[in-house]
Amino acid sequence: MKIITIPNLYKYQHYSDRHILWVKLYIDILQDYKFCQLTNDERWIFIGLILLAVKNDNETPLDLDFIAKNICFFDVFKQNKSTGLSRIVLKLNDLKLISIKVKSKCYQGAILDKKREEEIREEKKASSFKKRPFYKHTGEEMRWKNGKWWVVPSGGGSWLEFAGAEKDIEYK
Repeated sequence: MKIITIPNLYKYQHYSDRHILWVKLYIDILQDYKFCQLTNDERWIFIGLILLAVKNDNETPLDLDFIAKNICFFDVFKQNKSTGLSRIVLKLNDLKLISIKVKSKCYQGAILDKKREEEIREEKKASSFKKRPFYKHTGEEMRWKNGKWWVVPSGGGSWLEFAGAEKDIEYK
């Protein structure tokens, strides 16, 4: 299966730790030599491919019907495919604004593994927010700061550096 990726997609992403709802597009793109070599139709398709890349984890299927439908751009697609959208996609690839790759089954498995790892990491992060650390012997809350555990006295005052073992910390 062939896919389209956007090199340096991170330039257009505001954040990467949650679902992306919008992308950054700086006015510098108007002075970009490669972007200026494109026609108006080609520019719109390139912007549309950036949006699709963000939506599809930078793995947009190289399916002209899918692309035309999802970027709402049918005028170019209605032309002969060899002179319309496919020509534009190839031009964007030649200018290195996009990259066309073949996605192997092994690669797909690696992507699934990576996504599963991210899900596990998110689950752990979510569960760690539910439970807070407490010093087992006194029941006082603890904080992690500057690479050390600190005990927060319940009566107020300065934090005390924790000198115990991990087994002395319980999460509630």
